[in-house]
Order: sequence, then structure tokens, then C-alpha cells
Amino acid sequence: MSLLSSLLVGATGLRAAQSAVQTTAHNVANATTAGYHARRVDQSTANPIRTGKLWHGQGVDVDQIERTADRFITKRQTDASGDAAAASTYYRAMQEVESYFDESVSTGLRESLDAFFDALTGATADPSDRGLRLAVTTTAGRLAYTVNRTAEGMQERMDAFGMNIEDSLTGINDKLREIADLNNALTAAGGPLAAGDLADSRDLLIREVAEEIGVTAHFDATGGATVLLGGHALVSGGEARSLSVATDADGAPVLQVSADSGVLDVTSEVGGAVEGALQAYDRASAYLEQLDTFARDFTTAVNAQHAAGVDLTGGTGEALFTVDASGSEAITMAPSVRILANPDLLAFATTIPPRPGDDGNLQALLALEDAAIIDSSSATAGSWLTDVTRSVAQDVDAAATIADSQQALLADLDELSQNLHGVDLDEEAANLMLFQAAYGAAAKVVQASDQMLSTLLELG
Repeated sequence: MSLLSSLLVGATGLRAAQSAVQTTAHNVANATTAGYHARRVDQSTANPIRTGKLWHGQGVDVDQIERTADRFITKRQTDASGDAAAASTYYRAMQEVESYFDESVSTGLRESLDAFFDALTGATADPSDRGLRLAVTTTAGRLAYTVNRTAEGMQERMDAFGMNIEDSLTGINDKLREIADLNNALTAAGGPLAAGDLADSRDLLIREVAEEIGVTAHFDATGGATVLLGGHALVSGGEARSLSVATDADGAPVLQVSADSGVLDVTSEVGGAVEGALQAYDRASAYLEQLDTFARDFTTAVNAQHAAGVDLTGGTGEALFTVDASGSEAITMAPSVRILANPDLLAFATTIPPRPGDDGNLQALLALEDAAIIDSSSATAGSWLTDVTRSVAQDVDAAATIADSQQALLADLDELSQNLHGVDLDEEAANLMLFQAAYGAAAKVVQASDQMLSTLLELG
């Protein structure tokens, strides 16, 4: 083996150690970078050559800079991040919904209803007393206002959830296009092993999209990623589809993905934060429907009974509440303007002209408090409102439990991924000393070979 060969072998050691030191520095620099996978230098013994009867080694080859990755763990993280984002978004949204039913902040639905019946009870002391009649009209107005405020809050939250979904799609579509571009770049570079930083960037984007809409990802043999929403490919190779939002006949958000023939409805397959917002929209819509049922049935029952009575002017009772059946009954529920202006129009009596102390119809109105008048006589007005408020609280508690559970699962997977793929600074420090020593030793081999070669040249 010639001195020149020794010089070349030493040079391979220098290159390998230099590559290892550079990789270690890259790991240390990215120790806190989100989505970064630690790199390892994959090296092997160079093929020997035969000189006479002997085989001489040719040093070391640096085959590749390996990116540590476990596709199974990555897939589970992607799935779990979508589930956790859906649960957390739903919980936060439900807390916003719950604030409209919080009776510690403002007068609640049941409190307003009880105040109305309490005022009717107070009026039995003297049905003709104007002050007592004024208390009835005042509490009727407050009841209608409380129902309006709560129902409008549900509608506002529903509108906000829909807008949040629409606003998020611009960023999601941008990320889908970035993933497709990175797929192309990775293919051109030779795959994720050859271009680990590109693979990290792409996988981080996939996780971010999963948190938004709950996608899954499949990876081919070359490392290219196909991003799926349900059974629909949003990214395939270097091609990306776009998402959009529309509304159905009831005004609810409908998520769509572009297709050759137009668009496909993928609302039922979406996950992530968008799923959480859709779930919250559905729950707020259900609460609004329950409030509409209350407003419609309560108004119908009270107005029907009030029409059976006689007011202080000798006329029959007119509608005490009004609703607009063409829209939300709860949002449009209102007390009679005429009765608010003139409490004498409250029809408490049963005879014409009303006799002093005649409270026959007033008693009938009071009896409605315990009558099953809501939802085809399935519940009293008070129990209906109590059940609505209770269901909101129960839904929020359930959402909190699920959100905590999903976040705990994701945290466990992230910790496992960090242990497998993350940068261990203690290990990197030890590696750095090892590679530094290897570099120094290889440098001495090169130096010694160079000096010996120079000596031979001088002798020649």
C-alpha cells in the first residue's frame, strides 16, 4: 500500500468525521425546533482493493445523512392531533355558548319565567291594581328579552363558527399546496433520507393541516405523501385540491373539496378544529330550536288563555306575546306593545263588565305554570327551560372530559416521538467529543502520510 493511498484513506476519515460534526451541530441547533427529527450519519467501510496477495482497506464511505423517523408513530400523532384539536375547539366553543345561559352573570331564562308567574301571583291580591298590573307587563317584557338575548346569542355563535371555518380554509389551502410542492422537491432530491429538512417541513405541515381538518397521510416507497380527508385525496404527489365552504338549505356550513366534475361534500368526513366548530354549530342550533319551541308553545298557550278573559275596559283579551313564525320564534318573541302601554288591557276577569276582585282568568293564567304546554304537552314551561340549561352544562362538562383525554393521549405520543426522534443534547455532546477525536486522529494520519511522502520526494 503506497503512502498516497494512506493519504487518501486518512482523507476519507476526515470527511466522515467532518460530516458527523456538521450533523451533530445541525442537531444541536435544531434541538428546540418543532417537528425536527434528529439526524445520524450512516457510514460504511469502503470497498477494499487487492494488492498482490493482500487486501488493503480504502477507509470509510459516508452513505447518507439518515433522518430518524417512525412512520407508525408519525401516523398516530397525525390522527391524535386532529382528534385533540376537534375536542379542544368544541370545548372552547361550548364554553362560549354556555356563557349565554350563565345566570350568575345576568338574569336567566328560568329566573325570568318565574318572575313572570310571581307577578301574576302578586296580581291576585287586587286584580284591578295598576301597580300590580304594571309588574306583570314589566316581567313579561323581561321574559321576552331574556329569550331574545339567549336565542340571538346562539345565532351569533353559529354565525361566528361558520365564519371561523371559512376564514381557516385560506390557510389550509395554502398549506396543501406547500405540501404538494415539498413532495415534488423531495422526489427531485431523492426522498426524505436525502433531504431530511424538506421532509421535516412537509410532515409538520401535514400535522398542522390534520389539526385543522383531521387529515391522514400515506407515504409511498419514495417518501412522497398522499394527504387524505376520508376517502378523498387532498394532496397526491405534486397535485393539491382546494377546500371551500357553502351553506345548506338551513344555512349550516357545508365543507366541499374541488373535483374534476365540480365539488364533493366532505362535511361528514372532516375532523380537527373544523369538526369541533361544526359540532358546536350543531349544538347551538339545537339549543336555538329548543328555545324556538318554548317561545312558540308558551306564546300560544298564554295567548289562548288570555283571549278567554276580560280586561278592565270590558274587552276580550288580546295577544299578550307575539312571535314571527317565518323566522326564529325565540328571537322575535315580544310582549304586546298595546298592553305594555296600557296594563288595563290585561284580561284577568271572566265577566263583562268585570266585577271587583274578579280574577277567574288570572287564576287560569297562573295554572299554566304547572301545565304541560311545551312540545305537544310533553313538559311544563319551567321544566323545559331548566332542561335546556342543564343540557348545556352537561354538554360542556362532557366536552371538557373528552378534550382533556385527547390532549393527554397526544401528549403521550409527542413524548414518545421526542424520545425516538428528538435531539438528546447529552448524547450529542458525547458524539461531538467522539467525532472531534476521530477528526484529530484522521488529521494526524494525513499529516504523517504527507510528511513521509515529502521526505521520499526530497530523497528522490
